[in-house]
Amino acid sequence: MIEAQIEKEREQKRRLRNKQQIPSMTEEQIERLRALRREQRAQRSEEEKQREKECRRVRYMERKMSEKYLKKALQCSPVDQLVDHGAQEEPIEHMNVSQRRLRDKQERESRD
Repeated sequence: MIEAQIEKEREQKRRLRNKQQIPSMTEEQIERLRALRREQRAQRSEEEKQREKECRRVRYMERKMSEKYLKKALQCSPVDQLVDHGAQEEPIEHMNVSQRRLRDKQERESRD
């Protein structure tokens, strides 16, 4: 029991020394720290907004480029390119559906 009391007193003395070594912050320092943290949060928020804005712009450009690519792909078919280069047309079974539809459409137009 005496040992427990001695240990308790040592702990109290240790805590007292630690308190004396680390001076507590003044109200002014605390307020400056709070202001700094608010500023950092605002800056992070602004950076996140900029990042999100950039992501939206990139997604928009990707969508526009894919639409542009699809339009261009529909305007010219691989069959036309093959004929232009003097190669023979591929057999129908090797064509995908869009290529067959485009070829059929061109054949109908050429007959009319």
